[in-house]
Amino acid sequence: MATISFNENKLRMFSSKSVRFSAFSLVLAAVLVSGLSAPVFAQSVVPKIEETASLENDQLKTPDGKNYQVTRAEINAAPEDVFALIVDYKNSNQLFSNLTKSDVLWRDENTKISNVSFSLKGIMNLWSFDYVLAVKENFPNSIEFHRVSGAFKRNEGYWKLLPLDNGRRTQLVYAKYVDAGMAVPPQLVAKQVRDSTASVVGNIKRIAEEKALKIASHH
Repeated sequence: MATISFNENKLRMFSSKSVRFSAFSLVLAAVLVSGLSAPVFAQSVVPKIEETASLENDQLKTPDGKNYQVTRAEINAAPEDVFALIVDYKNSNQLFSNLTKSDVLWRDENTKISNVSFSLKGIMNLWSFDYVLAVKENFPNSIEFHRVSGAFKRNEGYWKLLPLDNGRRTQLVYAKYVDAGMAVPPQLVAKQVRDSTASVVGNIKRIAEEKALKIASHH
C-alpha cells in the first residue's frame, strides 16, 4: 500500500481547485528521485558489460517491454569509487535533491541484497512520499533495484559502471522506469524521470570527481 502523508495545516491554505493542481504537481515532483520480506531478483535487467557502451536509450527496456529512461556520463574516477558513492545509502541526499531520509532496513551480506527505505518531500512540504526498494549490488560493475512497497506502482532500474582507461575512469549508465499509477500520465512521468536521472548522474559526476581530485592532490 502506498504511503503518502500531508500537512493538513498547510493544505487548508489552498482552495479545492488549487489543491487538485498541487496534488498533481506533487506527484510529479516525487517522481524526481527516484513491509519487508527478502526481495527476489528472478531476471537480471542489466546488459552485459560489453554491450552497454553501444546500446541506444530506446533499446533499453524492462523485462516486460517498458522503456527505461537512461542517462550516461563519463566520470574521471574509478568504478569502485563511483560504486561506493551510489551505495552510500545514508548519504543518498547528496545525490537526490528532495530526499529527506534513507535507511537500510534489511541486508543479506552473502547475496549483497538490501531493502532500503526512502522518504521524499514534495513541493512546499505539503506531501511526503515513502517507499522501499530492493537493491542488489554487484561490486563494482552494477546495481539493480525495484520497488518492494510504498509509493508508486513501479520503480525499478539499474546502474551500470563500465571501466575506462584501465579502470581509472568510469562510464556510468543510470536506467530507471517509474509507473506512478493512474493519477499521472505516463508521458509526464517519463519526462520527470528523464530529467531526474540526468540531475542525479550530474551530482555523482561532480562529487566523485571532486573526491578523486582531492585524493590525487595528496600524492
